[in-house]
Amino acid sequence: MKFKRNLIILLIIILIATSFYIRLNSRDIEYGGKHGISATASSFKIDAAIYYLGGNQLLVSEVKNITVENNDLVKAVFEQLKQKPEQDGIYSVIDQNCKIISADIFKQKLYLNVSKEIINSSFWKQGQEEIVIYSLVNSMTQFDSIDRMQLKIDGKDVSHYYKTDLNYTDLSFNPAMNEAFTQSPEGFLSEFLNVIKLRRYEQAYAMILNPEQNMPDEFKKMMDSYNDEVQPYAIAKISTEKEDNIYFITILYRLYDEEKQKYYNAQSKLWQVVELSKGNYRIIWQKTKLDEDKLSN
Repeated sequence: MKFKRNLIILLIIILIATSFYIRLNSRDIEYGGKHGISATASSFKIDAAIYYLGGNQLLVSEVKNITVENNDLVKAVFEQLKQKPEQDGIYSVIDQNCKIISADIFKQKLYLNVSKEIINSSFWKQGQEEIVIYSLVNSMTQFDSIDRMQLKIDGKDVSHYYKTDLNYTDLSFNPAMNEAFTQSPEGFLSEFLNVIKLRRYEQAYAMILNPEQNMPDEFKKMMDSYNDEVQPYAIAKISTEKEDNIYFITILYRLYDEEKQKYYNAQSKLWQVVELSKGNYRIIWQKTKLDEDKLSN
Protein backbone atom coordinates (compact mmCIF):
# COMPACT_ATOMS: atom_id res chain seq x y z
CA MET A 1 0.00 0.00 0.00
CA LYS A 2 2.82 2.34 0.95
CA PHE A 3 4.60 1.48 -2.33
CA LYS A 4 1.52 2.44 -4.40
CA ARG A 5 1.19 5.75 -2.56
CA ASN A 6 4.85 6.58 -3.17
CA LEU A 7 4.49 5.65 -6.84
CA ILE A 8 1.50 7.97 -7.24
CA ILE A 9 3.40 10.83 -5.55
CA LEU A 10 6.37 10.21 -7.86
CA LEU A 11 4.14 10.33 -10.96
CA ILE A 12 2.59 13.61 -9.81
CA ILE A 13 6.05 15.13 -9.30
CA ILE A 14 7.10 14.00 -12.79
CA LEU A 15 3.97 15.57 -14.36
CA ILE A 16 4.53 18.88 -12.56
CA ALA A 17 8.21 18.96 -13.56
CA THR A 18 7.31 18.23 -17.19
CA SER A 19 4.75 21.04 -17.20
CA PHE A 20 7.30 23.56 -15.88
CA TYR A 21 9.88 22.39 -18.45
CA ILE A 22 7.47 22.94 -21.34
CA ARG A 23 6.58 26.44 -20.10
CA LEU A 24 10.21 27.42 -19.63
CA ASN A 25 11.16 26.26 -23.09
CA SER A 26 8.22 27.81 -24.96
CA ARG A 27 9.00 31.01 -26.86
CA ASP A 28 7.74 33.26 -29.61
CA ILE A 29 8.83 32.50 -33.16
CA GLU A 30 9.78 35.26 -35.60
CA TYR A 31 8.36 34.16 -38.92
CA GLY A 32 10.88 34.46 -41.72
CA GLY A 33 8.48 35.47 -44.48
CA LYS A 34 7.72 32.05 -45.98
CA HIS A 35 4.21 30.89 -45.40
CA GLY A 36 3.38 27.97 -43.17
CA ILE A 37 2.29 27.08 -39.65
CA SER A 38 4.57 25.65 -37.00
CA ALA A 39 3.60 22.39 -35.34
CA THR A 40 3.56 23.78 -31.79
CA ALA A 41 1.51 26.55 -30.22
CA SER A 42 3.38 29.82 -30.70
CA SER A 43 3.19 33.37 -31.93
CA PHE A 44 5.01 34.66 -34.99
CA LYS A 45 5.09 37.59 -37.37
CA ILE A 46 4.24 37.40 -41.04
CA ASP A 47 3.80 39.76 -44.00
CA ALA A 48 0.24 39.54 -45.28
CA ALA A 49 -1.69 41.36 -48.01
CA ILE A 50 -4.96 42.62 -46.55
CA TYR A 51 -7.55 43.41 -49.22
CA TYR A 52 -9.69 46.53 -48.82
CA LEU A 53 -12.09 48.36 -51.12
CA GLY A 54 -10.45 50.91 -53.42
CA GLY A 55 -11.80 53.94 -55.24
CA ASN A 56 -12.70 52.00 -58.39
CA GLN A 57 -14.98 49.63 -56.45
CA LEU A 58 -12.35 46.90 -56.64
CA LEU A 59 -9.96 45.45 -54.06
CA VAL A 60 -6.65 47.04 -53.13
CA SER A 61 -4.01 45.19 -51.12
CA GLU A 62 -2.13 46.71 -48.21
CA VAL A 63 0.83 44.61 -47.03
CA LYS A 64 1.06 44.50 -43.23
CA ASN A 65 3.41 42.77 -40.84
CA ILE A 66 0.94 41.08 -38.52
CA THR A 67 1.37 39.03 -35.35
CA VAL A 68 -0.25 35.60 -35.33
CA GLU A 69 -1.08 34.33 -31.84
CA ASN A 70 -1.38 30.62 -31.07
CA ASN A 71 -0.91 29.74 -34.75
CA ASP A 72 -4.36 31.18 -35.51
CA LEU A 73 -3.50 32.69 -38.90
CA VAL A 74 -7.15 32.95 -39.93
CA LYS A 75 -8.11 34.97 -36.86
CA ALA A 76 -5.11 37.29 -37.27
CA VAL A 77 -6.01 38.09 -40.89
CA PHE A 78 -9.72 38.38 -40.07
CA GLU A 79 -9.06 40.93 -37.31
CA GLN A 80 -6.83 42.96 -39.67
CA LEU A 81 -9.64 43.04 -42.23
CA LYS A 82 -11.79 44.87 -39.67
CA GLN A 83 -9.10 47.45 -38.96
CA LYS A 84 -8.91 50.82 -40.68
CA PRO A 85 -6.30 50.70 -43.50
CA GLU A 86 -3.27 52.97 -43.38
CA GLN A 87 -3.69 54.21 -46.97
CA ASP A 88 -6.11 57.04 -47.70
CA GLY A 89 -9.01 56.37 -50.04
CA ILE A 90 -9.42 52.66 -49.29
CA TYR A 91 -11.89 51.11 -46.86
CA SER A 92 -12.49 48.07 -44.69
CA VAL A 93 -15.66 46.25 -45.79
CA ILE A 94 -16.03 43.79 -42.91
CA ASP A 95 -18.42 44.87 -40.14
CA GLN A 96 -16.65 45.53 -36.83
CA ASN A 97 -19.06 43.25 -34.93
CA CYS A 98 -18.58 40.27 -37.25
CA LYS A 99 -16.90 37.32 -35.56
CA ILE A 100 -15.52 33.94 -36.54
CA ILE A 101 -17.80 31.13 -35.36
CA SER A 102 -15.50 28.37 -36.58
CA ALA A 103 -12.49 27.97 -38.84
CA ASP A 104 -10.95 24.67 -39.88
CA ILE A 105 -8.24 23.93 -42.45
CA PHE A 106 -8.26 20.51 -44.09
CA LYS A 107 -6.13 19.60 -47.11
CA GLN A 108 -5.37 23.28 -47.78
CA LYS A 109 -9.06 24.20 -47.77
CA LEU A 110 -10.40 26.66 -45.21
CA TYR A 111 -13.90 26.00 -43.89
CA LEU A 112 -14.90 29.39 -42.51
CA ASN A 113 -18.13 30.13 -40.68
CA VAL A 114 -18.69 33.77 -39.69
CA SER A 115 -21.47 35.49 -37.76
CA LYS A 116 -24.36 37.10 -39.62
CA GLU A 117 -23.12 40.59 -38.68
CA ILE A 118 -21.13 40.40 -41.92
CA ILE A 119 -24.32 41.39 -43.79
CA ASN A 120 -24.61 44.53 -41.64
CA SER A 121 -21.72 46.08 -43.55
CA SER A 122 -22.84 49.19 -45.43
CA PHE A 123 -21.11 47.80 -48.52
CA TRP A 124 -23.12 44.55 -48.32
CA LYS A 125 -26.32 46.58 -48.00
CA GLN A 126 -25.33 48.65 -51.05
CA GLY A 127 -25.22 45.53 -53.22
CA GLN A 128 -21.45 44.96 -53.03
CA GLU A 129 -21.71 41.50 -51.51
CA GLU A 130 -18.99 40.06 -53.76
CA ILE A 131 -16.52 42.75 -52.69
CA VAL A 132 -17.14 41.85 -49.04
CA ILE A 133 -16.78 38.13 -49.76
CA TYR A 134 -13.65 38.40 -51.90
CA SER A 135 -12.06 40.76 -49.42
CA LEU A 136 -12.13 37.70 -47.18
CA VAL A 137 -11.27 35.15 -49.86
CA ASN A 138 -8.31 36.95 -51.43
CA SER A 139 -6.88 37.79 -47.99
CA MET A 140 -7.18 34.21 -46.74
CA THR A 141 -6.06 32.28 -49.84
CA GLN A 142 -2.73 34.07 -50.31
CA PHE A 143 -0.96 31.56 -48.05
CA ASP A 144 0.54 28.18 -48.93
CA SER A 145 -1.52 26.58 -46.15
CA ILE A 146 -4.83 27.81 -47.65
CA ASP A 147 -5.52 27.27 -51.33
CA ARG A 148 -9.33 27.33 -51.34
CA MET A 149 -12.12 28.09 -48.91
CA GLN A 150 -15.77 27.48 -48.15
CA LEU A 151 -17.72 30.35 -46.62
CA LYS A 152 -20.81 30.04 -44.46
CA ILE A 153 -22.71 32.73 -42.62
CA ASP A 154 -24.10 31.73 -39.24
CA GLY A 155 -23.88 28.09 -40.37
CA LYS A 156 -25.93 28.71 -43.52
CA ASP A 157 -24.97 28.92 -47.19
CA VAL A 158 -24.20 32.41 -48.51
CA SER A 159 -27.14 32.04 -50.93
CA HIS A 160 -29.46 32.22 -47.89
CA TYR A 161 -28.46 35.89 -47.48
CA TYR A 162 -27.50 36.80 -51.03
CA LYS A 163 -29.16 35.63 -54.26
CA THR A 164 -26.37 34.33 -56.46
CA ASP A 165 -25.54 31.49 -58.80
CA LEU A 166 -21.91 31.39 -57.63
CA ASN A 167 -20.65 28.41 -55.66
CA TYR A 168 -19.42 29.70 -52.31
CA THR A 169 -18.46 26.23 -51.10
CA ASP A 170 -15.25 26.24 -53.17
CA LEU A 171 -13.72 29.69 -53.50
CA SER A 172 -10.19 30.57 -54.58
CA PHE A 173 -8.10 33.70 -55.08
CA ASN A 174 -9.73 35.90 -57.70
CA PRO A 175 -7.32 38.43 -59.28
CA ALA A 176 -10.13 39.94 -61.35
CA MET A 177 -11.47 41.52 -58.15
CA ASN A 178 -8.21 43.41 -57.61
CA GLU A 179 -8.01 47.04 -58.69
CA ALA A 180 -4.34 46.70 -59.65
CA PHE A 181 -5.30 44.42 -62.54
CA THR A 182 -7.33 47.17 -64.18
CA GLN A 183 -6.23 50.55 -62.85
CA SER A 184 -2.77 51.22 -64.34
CA PRO A 185 0.49 49.54 -65.37
CA GLU A 186 2.13 50.92 -62.20
CA GLY A 187 -0.66 49.48 -60.08
CA PHE A 188 -0.33 46.12 -61.80
CA LEU A 189 3.42 46.11 -61.21
CA SER A 190 2.91 47.08 -57.56
CA GLU A 191 0.55 44.14 -57.12
CA PHE A 192 3.11 41.86 -58.80
CA LEU A 193 5.83 43.07 -56.42
CA ASN A 194 3.52 42.54 -53.43
CA VAL A 195 2.90 38.97 -54.57
CA ILE A 196 6.65 38.40 -54.92
CA LYS A 197 7.26 39.83 -51.45
CA LEU A 198 4.75 37.34 -50.06
CA ARG A 199 6.52 34.57 -52.03
CA ARG A 200 3.35 33.56 -53.87
CA TYR A 201 5.38 32.68 -56.94
CA GLU A 202 2.72 30.67 -58.79
CA GLN A 203 0.38 33.65 -58.50
CA ALA A 204 3.17 35.95 -59.72
CA TYR A 205 3.97 33.62 -62.61
CA ALA A 206 0.35 33.85 -63.78
CA MET A 207 0.84 37.62 -64.12
CA ILE A 208 3.66 37.42 -66.67
CA LEU A 209 3.27 37.45 -70.45
CA ASN A 210 2.68 34.03 -72.03
CA PRO A 211 3.33 31.80 -69.00
CA GLU A 212 3.84 28.09 -69.55
CA GLN A 213 1.33 25.63 -68.14
CA ASN A 214 3.65 24.72 -65.29
CA MET A 215 5.84 27.24 -63.53
CA PRO A 216 9.51 26.37 -64.19
CA ASP A 217 11.85 25.94 -61.22
CA GLU A 218 14.09 28.63 -62.73
CA PHE A 219 11.36 31.24 -62.22
CA LYS A 220 11.07 30.44 -58.51
CA LYS A 221 14.86 30.60 -58.09
CA MET A 222 14.95 33.97 -59.83
CA MET A 223 12.13 35.28 -57.62
CA ASP A 224 13.88 34.03 -54.48
CA SER A 225 17.07 35.76 -55.56
CA TYR A 226 15.25 39.00 -56.33
CA ASN A 227 13.41 38.85 -53.00
CA ASP A 228 16.65 38.40 -51.08
CA GLU A 229 18.31 41.29 -52.90
CA VAL A 230 15.59 43.89 -52.46
CA GLN A 231 14.49 42.87 -48.96
CA PRO A 232 16.50 45.62 -47.18
CA TYR A 233 15.17 48.32 -49.50
CA ALA A 234 12.10 50.49 -49.78
CA ILE A 235 10.72 51.96 -53.01
CA ALA A 236 11.66 55.64 -53.24
CA LYS A 237 10.32 56.60 -56.67
CA ILE A 238 8.53 55.14 -59.70
CA SER A 239 8.86 56.66 -63.17
CA THR A 240 7.22 55.47 -66.40
CA GLU A 241 7.90 55.81 -70.12
CA LYS A 242 5.69 54.36 -72.84
CA GLU A 243 6.50 52.99 -76.30
CA ASP A 244 3.53 51.64 -78.25
CA ASN A 245 1.74 49.32 -75.80
CA ILE A 246 4.78 48.67 -73.59
CA TYR A 247 5.41 50.62 -70.39
CA PHE A 248 9.00 50.90 -69.17
CA ILE A 249 8.71 51.39 -65.42
CA THR A 250 11.80 52.28 -63.42
CA ILE A 251 11.79 51.70 -59.67
CA LEU A 252 14.35 53.55 -57.59
CA TYR A 253 15.12 51.78 -54.33
CA ARG A 254 16.50 53.39 -51.21
CA LEU A 255 18.16 52.08 -48.06
CA TYR A 256 17.81 53.47 -44.55
CA ASP A 257 21.00 53.69 -42.49
CA GLU A 258 19.84 53.32 -38.89
CA GLU A 259 23.18 54.42 -37.46
CA LYS A 260 23.27 57.68 -39.43
CA GLN A 261 19.46 57.94 -39.52
CA LYS A 262 19.63 58.73 -43.19
CA TYR A 263 18.26 57.39 -46.50
CA TYR A 264 20.58 56.49 -49.37
CA ASN A 265 19.61 56.00 -52.99
CA ALA A 266 20.40 52.54 -54.34
CA GLN A 267 20.44 51.24 -57.90
CA SER A 268 17.22 51.21 -59.89
CA LYS A 269 15.35 48.30 -61.43
CA LEU A 270 13.67 48.46 -64.85
CA TRP A 271 10.46 46.52 -65.46
CA GLN A 272 8.43 46.15 -68.63
CA VAL A 273 4.64 45.92 -68.54
CA VAL A 274 2.65 45.26 -71.70
CA GLU A 275 -0.98 46.34 -72.16
CA LEU A 276 -2.71 43.57 -74.12
CA SER A 277 -6.02 45.43 -74.17
CA LYS A 278 -7.45 48.33 -72.20
CA GLY A 279 -6.77 47.66 -68.52
CA ASN A 280 -5.35 44.20 -69.25
CA TYR A 281 -1.66 44.12 -68.27
CA ARG A 282 1.09 41.51 -68.07
CA ILE A 283 4.69 41.58 -66.86
CA ILE A 284 7.47 41.03 -69.40
CA TRP A 285 9.97 39.20 -67.23
CA GLN A 286 13.57 39.75 -68.21
CA LYS A 287 16.32 37.62 -66.73
CA THR A 288 18.01 40.58 -65.16
CA LYS A 289 19.47 41.01 -61.74
CA LEU A 290 19.52 43.97 -59.40
CA ASP A 291 22.95 45.61 -59.71
CA GLU A 292 25.38 45.64 -56.84
CA ASP A 293 24.38 48.29 -54.36
CA LYS A 294 26.21 51.54 -55.01
CA LEU A 295 25.08 53.83 -52.26
CA SER A 296 25.55 57.57 -52.61
CA ASN A 297 25.05 60.44 -50.24
